[in-house]
Amino acid sequence: MKIDQNITIADLRGSKFYQAQESSDLKVTPLRNKESQYPSNKVYKTFPSNDSSNSKVFKGDTKIILPESNEISIKMEKVFNRLGKEEQNFLIDSGYIANNAFLKLAEKLEDDDLKKLTVVIKALDNKLINHFNNDTILKTEKLFDVLNNSSDKDIKTVLHTSSKLYSQEVTDINVPIYSHGGIIDRSTNIESLHGFISQLISSEDSSIFLEEMDNYDFYQQEKIYNVFFFDSELGNRLMRELDNRDSEARDAMLGFVSEIATTSKFSNFKDRVTLGSNLSVMPGIDNYFKNVSSSLIEDAISLIENFAFNDNQLADMGNALMNLDRAGQRAYMEITKAGLAVRVDPEANAAEIQEALDDIDVARENESVRADVFLARYGQKVDGEVVRYEYKMISQANEDMKEAAFRLFE
Repeated sequence: MKIDQNITIADLRGSKFYQAQESSDLKVTPLRNKESQYPSNKVYKTFPSNDSSNSKVFKGDTKIILPESNEISIKMEKVFNRLGKEEQNFLIDSGYIANNAFLKLAEKLEDDDLKKLTVVIKALDNKLINHFNNDTILKTEKLFDVLNNSSDKDIKTVLHTSSKLYSQEVTDINVPIYSHGGIIDRSTNIESLHGFISQLISSEDSSIFLEEMDNYDFYQQEKIYNVFFFDSELGNRLMRELDNRDSEARDAMLGFVSEIATTSKFSNFKDRVTLGSNLSVMPGIDNYFKNVSSSLIEDAISLIENFAFNDNQLADMGNALMNLDRAGQRAYMEITKAGLAVRVDPEANAAEIQEALDDIDVARENESVRADVFLARYGQKVDGEVVRYEYKMISQANEDMKEAAFRLFE
């Protein structure tokens, strides 16, 4: 992290104090072990620095920061005094209060926007999210750079959108987001915030990106950012395809794709056995793994890219998919792909596509047919109290489900 000149940082969780030299990596060296010098009942107090000038001691929950000059101390204190205790402690403990770019940006902001920025930084500091996504410090410092080079209007847009995304309640908090370490808290839309910031800081022109997103309402933006968080390339492709669609088509397809993205595990499903092994599994064991989720989103986008659906057809398909469980969605998509491949010329117009869809709907809207197509992924049913089927290797399971879908249109 880039800090201003020499900053002394005390870690209250241990017995040693550390001095950080100006560096992109925040290198540290031990200083002293006398924690008793620093009272724990005050946020800051006067402390003699090396150059005999007076500077403040900034105390958080776990860290103390001692600026080495009064000039730095004054800059930090001006920002510090505009915030509440919780925000102050976070900025000290994270070290951002001593960050050059943060201090420069803070000077530009009104108090309300400064508080929003602090909330956003704290949300980006989510350790579980960042373990599987971009590093939080690099992401946050890049955000500072982008905002410092943005117009006042764009800065307000970014902070307003970010704080609104983070404060937005999740419609169904029972829908899990998986990680190797557990299930991520679903009480706020932290993934959409991360998706928004990641796309903003990686865009060639942040102002153009914000203009493009202004063509979507907030509900739609939130869903797109969820997809960006999951996979930025898929998010960009989806956004291009929905750019000229009406609101109903956008809502339906974004609702479906966003649900896939936000309920996906971060890891891929791998074959559980070697060929020839005898294993039974519960159907849908791989439903929420990342490679399956990616395949579903890829299939949806590819259909829009390759066939001239009208808005009503896209809206109908997206709404139908949102009302199915994951196994049903996988079968529905496989049936749709097979039916279009057999019945529709790639150059067909929407009217010609509709003729085929009337036939395809007979199969894909039938629960029993969808179940048969999905269960083609597995072998024989195994007797027992719990429903289990013989396991097939991934490549074989995919091929057998595809063949089952194509047989419907022979």
